[in-house]
Amino acid sequence: MHNIFLHKKRESRFLLLFSITTLISYQFYGAVFLNQFLIKLSCTLLVAGMVVYVWKQIITNKKSIPFYNLCRWLTFIVFFSMVMTWVFKGQSIPLSFTAIARNTLLIILFFYLWKVKPSRDVLEKYIIGFGFLYIILWSYAMMKIPEVVFGDMGEDGNFDESRGMIRINFVGRGNLIFAFFLCLNKFKETQLKKWFLLVILFFVFNVFQVTRQLILWPMIVGLLYLLWNKKKWCFLAVMAAFALYLFIPTVKFSDDSVIGSMINLTEQQGKDQKRGEDDVRIREYKYFFTEWHNNPVTFLLGTGQPHGASEFGLWYQYKVEKGQKFYLSDVGYASMFALYGLMGLLLWGVLYLKGAFFRVSESLAYTRMWMFFMILANIAANWYEKPDFLIPTLICFYLMGQNKINTKTNKYSYEIQYHNPRL
Repeated sequence: MHNIFLHKKRESRFLLLFSITTLISYQFYGAVFLNQFLIKLSCTLLVAGMVVYVWKQIITNKKSIPFYNLCRWLTFIVFFSMVMTWVFKGQSIPLSFTAIARNTLLIILFFYLWKVKPSRDVLEKYIIGFGFLYIILWSYAMMKIPEVVFGDMGEDGNFDESRGMIRINFVGRGNLIFAFFLCLNKFKETQLKKWFLLVILFFVFNVFQVTRQLILWPMIVGLLYLLWNKKKWCFLAVMAAFALYLFIPTVKFSDDSVIGSMINLTEQQGKDQKRGEDDVRIREYKYFFTEWHNNPVTFLLGTGQPHGASEFGLWYQYKVEKGQKFYLSDVGYASMFALYGLMGLLLWGVLYLKGAFFRVSESLAYTRMWMFFMILANIAANWYEKPDFLIPTLICFYLMGQNKINTKTNKYSYEIQYHNPRL
């Protein structure tokens, strides 16, 4: 009884501390009523303290734990990128650390999870909880319009209404999708109505973010998960998607609806491409893959993250973003290559592919769904380094590894009992 009490106390303490860590990593959702300098400083200090706390885990080779050494090598690449930025771009290491502490360097939370070793139950509470928290904050932000509560209004100082409703999304959208996959997994396993209702809730609020790729990819991955063992329905779903592709261009949708506005926007971009106007992301991929690096060292190890207070950051901001309208945030795989070189790109690719095809128990299928989603989502955005997408990715790596180890342990225990009945 005493051990159970201590276990629950430890799990509750982890949930509290990890939630606070997440809020700081999210910079408190960009709440405008908080001091932004102090928020960013707290994030930098948190990551610096976490590096010290898990340093032994980072430098320790653990082949027996899936994903562990791959994450170690990627962490070393991220650390070394600060040296690359200093040597080749003249950006100081403190500025580089400040820049990567708010995104990619959060990969160290993977080692924190393995040091603390929380249970799957407490992490699933965290996943659902942060999904609900985003819904509450987003709903509050909608109620406060035209006042800005979280994030910002955009470059022109006005809310974006081009997609059928006001676009006010901010950090945390990844939690909606992660919770959607978890609830879908639970529903398929249990067939309970409460999980189906949560699936609908999280998907609807994800649609409200009016980000096409974040609607399309989770929907496709979710449908394939539900229909994978039903080949007939899988075939019909593929045929329906093909029919929509053929006939939607001939159908006129009203711009007054959310879905209609996004379809019309997609159709217009398709027409622009057919007229010979290359999609901006194609041009961005060409630039970052062929022109960003000018020496073999940065080609292999990257240039690191530009900071707006350095000459490198100002060059990127004015020459690349404003001058050519090219953004690292638009192209996930090109961003990996630009910032962390060929080595970083390969490590990220191997991690995602290994995660997508990693064998786990059926109750953890949502971790694989997340990996398939991230492989697709990173094509047209750098979600891989966004805190609300990176932290769920690290949780998946941890849960997959934990599941593999527990499966081996249980199998070994069974074999001992089978050969030694007295045990």
